[in-house]
Amino acid sequence: MRIQTVEGTLLGVPGLDENLGGVPKGCMIVLAGEPGTGKTTLAAQFMYRGAVDYNEKGLYVSFVEDKTTFFNNMRGLGFNFERLEEEGKVRFLEMLTLKEAGVPEALNLILKEMAEFGAQRLVLDSFTVLAQAIRETQDVRVLLHSFLNRIIKSRDCTTIIITEKPYGVDRIGTGVEEFVADCVILLKRGWLDQRLVRELEILKARGMAIAEPRLFFTIREGFKAFQPFRHVSAEQPRRFRPAPDTSAHFSTGVKDLDEVLGGGYPKGSMVLVEIDEKASMRYDYIVLPTMWNFLAQGRGVFIVPPPGVEYTTIRDAFALGGFREEELAEFVRIFIREVAEAKTGPCVIPVGGRDFESDLLKYDAVGRELRRKSGRGSTLYLFGMDTIADWYGERGAYTATRILASVVARGKHLGMMLLKPGTPMLSKLVGAIADVHLRVTKEGGCAFVYGVKPRTPLYVMELDTSEGYPMPKLTLVS
Repeated sequence: MRIQTVEGTLLGVPGLDENLGGVPKGCMIVLAGEPGTGKTTLAAQFMYRGAVDYNEKGLYVSFVEDKTTFFNNMRGLGFNFERLEEEGKVRFLEMLTLKEAGVPEALNLILKEMAEFGAQRLVLDSFTVLAQAIRETQDVRVLLHSFLNRIIKSRDCTTIIITEKPYGVDRIGTGVEEFVADCVILLKRGWLDQRLVRELEILKARGMAIAEPRLFFTIREGFKAFQPFRHVSAEQPRRFRPAPDTSAHFSTGVKDLDEVLGGGYPKGSMVLVEIDEKASMRYDYIVLPTMWNFLAQGRGVFIVPPPGVEYTTIRDAFALGGFREEELAEFVRIFIREVAEAKTGPCVIPVGGRDFESDLLKYDAVGRELRRKSGRGSTLYLFGMDTIADWYGERGAYTATRILASVVARGKHLGMMLLKPGTPMLSKLVGAIADVHLRVTKEGGCAFVYGVKPRTPLYVMELDTSEGYPMPKLTLVS
């Protein structure tokens, strides 16, 4: 994505730069949050990427950590500050002992270093320690106005001031920082279905037109904020390239998901993909690559689609992976209710949709025919459980699931069940049958994926079209 910037500075933080469009040069940013929320990681990345990507010298002033410890910790994120220091691009100033009498001396030292070094980026970590050495709140306000707001800004030095937000307290730091700053960013940790999630909130952005006031982020391998989920079309469409299976697993078709699940879906297993009501159609991108992977290898795909999904929808979904309609006619079978008013196609098969026992014979015959035509043995059975429940009732849907699980296990096939909210009892029943249970949800515009069975952490889902077709990219929230 091309970033439109204001007349100023990019922070060097993916997602946040796109959201802010850059910050004015000389901007003073207050970065607040409780301990462990990622403040130092963001500030260090701001300093590091400024030197590496934008050739801007940086001065990191620490009141809480010595240089050796800081450099060692940052090396784990891929930030080689030792090299930048040797190249004269970054300086680290230790100020671990600070008393009230030493505040003026400390400020003069910082100004001297800034002037001698020609710093264009400054980090104060943390302002809370500096403020605690000053007795009166009014003096803290004077310090912010005179030293930071005037002197530093006059040098066009973009500054991040780290400040602690005490647990259980609404105010930020001493309570005056946010009034003086040009930009205030609050980092928070929370929980989504008992899984860690990280979120930032932009409380103030003077002179900046922010796209989103809230963004989720990760600090794994550096700080990255996530933009709301959006569909991305491939600039140069290409045919899907199948992912290899293992002796024990079918590939999901998604490299990241295969790694999360330890190799993919176990052969002969039942997979439940449960979609939160807020997630809309985002489950498509978890299911589609598996369908593509089966068809690309000449295997049968047996589909009872979710409500509202017709032949044309499925045809277009396969077309995203570069598949032709003739391939669907050969190896894909789609079931619709005979009374349904839906566009049909060469691979559409009508069933009664009232009594499961009566329809079972047709399901079985079609499954056998697919296995015979493909000659590969393995078939993907994909059931929209909302459709099955609508046709046969919850009891009939549970019966259908048990029979499908037996067929899948015996033949070492793969069964996938798609379930939307609204049937809690059915969710509980099919969840007990499932060998793998994935859940897709949405918060703050972001799509999240996580495993209920096996239990996994939370992953943000984005789309990658670099291969010529949309593929889910999963990033661990940590």
